[in-house]
Amino acid sequence: MGGLNYFSIHPGDTSKIVSVGQERSVTYWDMRKVQPDAVIASSPNPNESDELFCVSISKDGRFFVTGGSLGIVRLWEYATG
Repeated sequence: MGGLNYFSIHPGDTSKIVSVGQERSVTYWDMRKVQPDAVIASSPNPNESDELFCVSISKDGRFFVTGGSLGIVRLWEYATG
């Protein structure tokens, strides 16, 4: 696992965290568990990889945004990635 660049705490459940970093993925964590709940690629495009520098979950917890080395800001649905 690469270095952690940023994380965001889910506003509706403070045990849920989304992190991004050098591993070029988005990782869903439940802080009550040792292993991540899910790991998804940093880009939906198969030939593209992006080191992500920031993540922020919306106040209602439905969405989150990421930004990284490619200069692309992506909007994600929290529930489905």
